[in-house]
Amino acid sequence: MKTPNITRTLRALVIVAVALPVLLAAGTALADDDERMEKAREALNDRSYSRAAALYAEAYELAEYERTKAEALYWQAFALYRTEKTYQLQESLELLELHARRYEDQATAAEAEALEARVLGELARRGQAGEAREVYERAERER
Repeated sequence: MKTPNITRTLRALVIVAVALPVLLAAGTALADDDERMEKAREALNDRSYSRAAALYAEAYELAEYERTKAEALYWQAFALYRTEKTYQLQESLELLELHARRYEDQATAAEAEALEARVLGELARRGQAGEAREVYERAERER
C-alpha cells in the first residue's frame, strides 16, 4: 500500500520540478514586458515622443506576448504621430498597416484603425498625394 503513495508523491515532485521553471520564466517574461511598456509610457507622458517611440519599438521587439506586441506597436505609431514630423507620420502609417495585418484580433485593433485615419488625414493635409487619395477612397467606400 505504501508504494502507490510513494509513486504518486514522486510523480507530483517531478511534475513540480519540471513545471516550476516554466511558470517562473513566464512570470519573468510578463514582468519584463510590463517594465518595458511602463518606461515607454513614462516617456510618452513626459511628451518625449521620439524617445517613447524608440522605447515602444524595443518593447515590441522583445515582447513575449502577442497582446504586448500589439500594444507596443500601436503606441509606437501613436508616439510617432505626436512628433508631427512628416517622415515620422509616414513611419507611423507603416506601423499601423503592420498592426492591421498582424493584430486584427487584439484589443488595440479599433484604436489603431482610428489612428490610421488621423495619420492619413494629417498626411493629406500636408499635401501627400497618395494619402489624400486613400482618405478620399475610404470616404467613398463608407458612403
